[in-house]
Amino acid sequence: MNKLTLPFCIILVLIALTPSVTADLTGSPQLSISLANYDPNPATAGNTVDVSIGILNTGGIATNDLMLEVMPVYPFDLVQGENAIKDVGIVQGFQADSASNLKIVKYHMVINRDTPEGTYELKLKSLV
Repeated sequence: MNKLTLPFCIILVLIALTPSVTADLTGSPQLSISLANYDPNPATAGNTVDVSIGILNTGGIATNDLMLEVMPVYPFDLVQGENAIKDVGIVQGFQADSASNLKIVKYHMVINRDTPEGTYELKLKSLV
């Protein structure tokens, strides 16, 4: 039994001395970008749809001059005159994960008239 006690104690001491590593988000922004809503729901092929994108910052630092760019791919296209890049501005940090804290960006898009029924991705890029 003594042969097992010494190695076990050494392992416990090494574990206690090993520094723990955690991700500290208090010094950086942590953006969560997601679909907030679209209208009409359901969207139909050949018609326009208003897409609302929600942006939440759970990190510790606000984002300054945030820009959001939509990259329309089939079956989506921007309505003529709609800008792909939107100025979001400042998104404060330490926001709770709730709909009331979302910063909303809206895009007016048209759906290709030959689009079969289904679910499609909308590609976005944040520019800081």
